[in-house]
Amino acid sequence: MLSRKQALAISMGLLAFCATPVTAGTLYRNLGTAANWSVLALSGTGSVVLDGSIAGKIGVADPVAQLDILGTAVSGDVYLQTGAVLTQNAGTGAVHVGQNLSAPVQDALKASAIFASMTPTFTVQGNAINGTQTIFAANPVNVLNLSNIHLSNGQSLTVSGSAGHQLVVNLSGTMTLDSASIKLTGGLTSQDVVFNITGAGLGLTAAGQSAVNSLILAPYRSIQASAGTMHGEVIAGGPTLNLNFGRQSLIAYMEPVPEPGTAGLVGAGLGAAALFARRRRS
Repeated sequence: MLSRKQALAISMGLLAFCATPVTAGTLYRNLGTAANWSVLALSGTGSVVLDGSIAGKIGVADPVAQLDILGTAVSGDVYLQTGAVLTQNAGTGAVHVGQNLSAPVQDALKASAIFASMTPTFTVQGNAINGTQTIFAANPVNVLNLSNIHLSNGQSLTVSGSAGHQLVVNLSGTMTLDSASIKLTGGLTSQDVVFNITGAGLGLTAAGQSAVNSLILAPYRSIQASAGTMHGEVIAGGPTLNLNFGRQSLIAYMEPVPEPGTAGLVGAGLGAAALFARRRRS
């Protein structure tokens, strides 16, 4: 029979293990309340322009920001920080004013810092991607540091990996796509890949019929995108966020269900803690 100290140690150990899993959805969970948005403009973004087909929540966190919704296919609900204004609204979603979006802003900044601090697990030649290339997310969690990504004229970056594998790309420079694409194969989804664009200035420029499948996290960068498609989430904190895709589709993430193994460990930990409490009372 376990002693009280042993039971408590086991329960705390199980709960601590469950708090930091390195399994499918780990990267997504780091976003906290910054997840489950289609578009989240952080507190440094004063001008937000949206057009195209956007399904999912839209958040504008700067208290002096102006939001223009130009497309009638923008159907997601809009959440405006106190002071932010909606100057044009052709969308169909509900508008919620006077919101406090400080929590998702802080969670986005924290997630970006966590991603940037992760040790790279592999490299590519020149630490840049300037043409068609395939990279492999061979491990459960993969990290790649790059200076720039520049693709054009049908070129593509393909990320291949098993379902549930994760990839963080820390990008210190810029991502420029001109009739180019980011593709996922082997079971990966846009929830499994994040481009963490650090630094300041213009972070992402997408033109032509470009396609992006990933989370774009650019906490201090501006984003300019037009005429293409995007599946994932866009979080930006530079002065401007302009998503003018026409027929673009921005799809918000769905909250992942805890893995059965993790859920079982949580239950075991809580059960052991409850058993110890009952014995202590008796």
